[in-house]
Amino acid sequence: MVLVTIGECLYSGGFVFANEHGFHPTLTGLSRGLTLIVVVYFLLRYFKKDITFKSVVDFKRINLRSSIMVLQHLSYSAVQYYLPLPIAITLSTTTPIFVCIYDYLLYGIAINHLQIFFLVLSVIGVLITANGAYLITLVDSSYSN
Repeated sequence: MVLVTIGECLYSGGFVFANEHGFHPTLTGLSRGLTLIVVVYFLLRYFKKDITFKSVVDFKRINLRSSIMVLQHLSYSAVQYYLPLPIAITLSTTTPIFVCIYDYLLYGIAINHLQIFFLVLSVIGVLITANGAYLITLVDSSYSN
């Protein structure tokens, strides 16, 4: 948990730094990806882990997953320059919501009532965070009528 917390702080801090200093979105995304590849490669070599693929199917799945992640990170890197940074980061952390929905739709993973409640609560929280000012104008206009 400590490493995840540190990782999230550094990850978000990296976007704040890139945003405030006006780095190009593509440069930001590509440099993060390249750095990750190099660091992971040397860590795996240092710990003497095997990095070969025993199965062609696994190699194809990893490539598909990595391609999807590259597109996601490039789009996220671009969005951070057009949306306020807190909203961009909030939207990027909606992954668990979509994973739960995709697991249910694609693989039939059961979701109990408590999980559904918190999923709905999470979606409402994201909507309020991303569209709070607009929602307030809707509420204010309904009270003034």
